[in-house]
Amino acid sequence: MDCVRPDLYQDAFMTLTPFDHSAACYNDGAVIQRRVAHDLGAWVMQHYAHLRHLCDVAAGTGFVGEALPPHIHYTAVDPSPAMLSHILRPAVRVVGCAESLPFAPRPQFDVMTCSMGLPWFADPKAPLSWRPFLRPKGVVVIRTLGAGSFSPFYDALARVGRADKIIPWPSAEDLTALWSSASVTVTRHLYETEPLTLGDFLWSLKTIGAHRHPARGAALSPKEMLAITQDTRAMPHPYVIHQAVLCP
Repeated sequence: MDCVRPDLYQDAFMTLTPFDHSAACYNDGAVIQRRVAHDLGAWVMQHYAHLRHLCDVAAGTGFVGEALPPHIHYTAVDPSPAMLSHILRPAVRVVGCAESLPFAPRPQFDVMTCSMGLPWFADPKAPLSWRPFLRPKGVVVIRTLGAGSFSPFYDALARVGRADKIIPWPSAEDLTALWSSASVTVTRHLYETEPLTLGDFLWSLKTIGAHRHPARGAALSPKEMLAITQDTRAMPHPYVIHQAVLCP
């Protein structure tokens, strides 16, 4: 399906678009998500020789699975059936949410992953409840955006008086405290996008359905969007990825 770029200045641009509605165009805009997930899948393969069955929570269109060799059994869990329908590799597709995984409480996975889905969890402590599904030596590996991410975009929001839309991404210390009842190791990874204008960055959020995060304030008005996107310089947008390895 071809994906048409929306008019940045339409009132409808910043309306709520569930991931179900964005699924057909998700892969066109999810450059950051693909890169981080592929790196996560490769990292897991490198560090866990015992891996035979991986469960990916908030799997979206299956980017983590794309980085796994064919012999790894891949189970993808996501609340959006439409997103799951776009997974290309062989997979067990399960509709479900992180807080209540629809599995029998028995050890069945060697590794459970989540790539950039944590901000959408209703309860960020949900990974602690995944312990019953892990086999001996099983681990949970989560990658999530960290403090300091996307400063050019957030600086632009502040300049137009919309600091209320700046998401307080967690620090490594925040994540360690969040999951303090488990053994947690957090490492920091710094990435940056290819040079993008602020308009292109906004478009990428819309394309993947990530422009209406619960932590943000009211939608940007057309006037505010016009003020932000008048800066047409292409620049990298650095972002921090925290990787947390949990032994629940």
